[in-house]
Amino acid sequence: MPKTPHPDQRYVTALLNNDTALIGEVYKSCARQVRSYICFNNGTEDDAADIFQEALIDIYNQAKYKGLELTCPFNAFLFLVCKRKWFNELKKDLLAR
Repeated sequence: MPKTPHPDQRYVTALLNNDTALIGEVYKSCARQVRSYICFNNGTEDDAADIFQEALIDIYNQAKYKGLELTCPFNAFLFLVCKRKWFNELKKDLLAR
């Protein structure tokens, strides 16, 4: 039995349709948490802004090219993507030393 998409799928659709109002809601509801996490884990506010933007692009690409359907809240998914991206940045910096 196929799962029904989470109601927050509307945010994924907003990314696909460049719905600035809903995308603005994403920034208002999620950016602070991502910024706090990255700054607490050896990053800067600029790092956080970059990671946040890259994560939204990743989600857009997953939706456009792979048919992403959320089965969890959007903010939880976005935060997970941001954490993974930040972990990869830290790992890359560590390996470059």
